[in-house]
Amino acid sequence: MHSLLNVSNLTITFGMQKVIDNVSFSLFEGQYLAVIGPNGSGKSTLVKAITKEIKRYHGSISIDRHVTCGYMSQQNQDGEFFPATAYEIVVSGFSKKLFNFWLSKEEKIHLSSVIEELGIKDLMDRSFFSLSGCQKRIILMARALCARPEILILDEPEAGLDCRTREKIYSLIRHVNKFYKVAILIVCHDISRICKESDSVLCLEHKVKYLGNSKEFIESAIFRELSEHSV
Repeated sequence: MHSLLNVSNLTITFGMQKVIDNVSFSLFEGQYLAVIGPNGSGKSTLVKAITKEIKRYHGSISIDRHVTCGYMSQQNQDGEFFPATAYEIVVSGFSKKLFNFWLSKEEKIHLSSVIEELGIKDLMDRSFFSLSGCQKRIILMARALCARPEILILDEPEAGLDCRTREKIYSLIRHVNKFYKVAILIVCHDISRICKESDSVLCLEHKVKYLGNSKEFIESAIFRELSEHSV
């Protein structure tokens, strides 16, 4: 299986503290990798290094030069006013430039597919500001998919949502992984749930505590310890 992302001996230090300490792993085509661990264990720092928000580190992060990444950050500004429709937000994923709405025939076909597969046709004419937190995250996921990524990176997409809406987000992520064959790298605090959704787990506590199959991880002492202490 072809690897899309390779992280090798990654170390990130803030002041005197090693937030990420000699972390290595690969993300493969179609893989669904959950990044979990206690609060402050380096999960979001890892994502910020992969997405180049953090540029100073030791080790290496390499993404296949033909691979496109989509990214949904933890800070998605759900509560802020943004004067655009859901359609305008989604379409901006093609050009990376807001308010550039000219689409090729191929892009129109892909846009229709994304809208249909994520079930957001009825949201397209609504203002982004008027949407619920769950709806905004689905719109932002649709925007990321418009770039036709081989990798989709999600930093706590379920944060702040109630149980019912979290289930909808999990269902959509699973569908995106299977339908579009997109490799998923997701940071998530809902350890029990995400381990059942994903096929692989990277458990961090600054260092790699576990890297491997999700089903095997659920049977491990590390999983039981994390579940007991999770909020």
